[in-house]
Amino acid sequence: MKNLQWDPNLNLADNARTRLPQMVGELFAEGRKAARASAPPDSLHRFRLSVKAMRYTLELFRPLYGPGLESRLKKLRRLQDILGAISDYQSTIGLAEDKLPRNSPLRSNLVRMLQERIRRKRSEFRRYWSEEFDAEGEEARWRRYLARPRKMAEPAA
Repeated sequence: MKNLQWDPNLNLADNARTRLPQMVGELFAEGRKAARASAPPDSLHRFRLSVKAMRYTLELFRPLYGPGLESRLKKLRRLQDILGAISDYQSTIGLAEDKLPRNSPLRSNLVRMLQERIRRKRSEFRRYWSEEFDAEGEEARWRRYLARPRKMAEPAA
């Protein structure tokens, strides 16, 4: 996801209205690439970081949005959890390959077990992505929602 550039000439709500729908559109585009069966592991890692950035950004804007934001944050957290598990398993494989002898049965069994967990989590990610997060019309719903923040009271002078 590109860095989000805020317009210092706009208030918070107007910045949210113009920037957040664009940001979520980029997230959906990146997620569609990461959800492909042929996506390399590093694309899942990059997408996980983008999901995290989107979630933390939206959390900053809680005062501008209603309770519908919480359900969106929950969906982002679920993506983060799935992608985080994949990342953890991959890191553990790297540690096992670095620390255990190459011909060790423990190493080969551990790597095989972790690769199977990665396979299952990638399948879970693709299923969650296509059936829930990126189901028909979801991106448009996210964009519409984020394009309509509530006005905040201006601070007293």
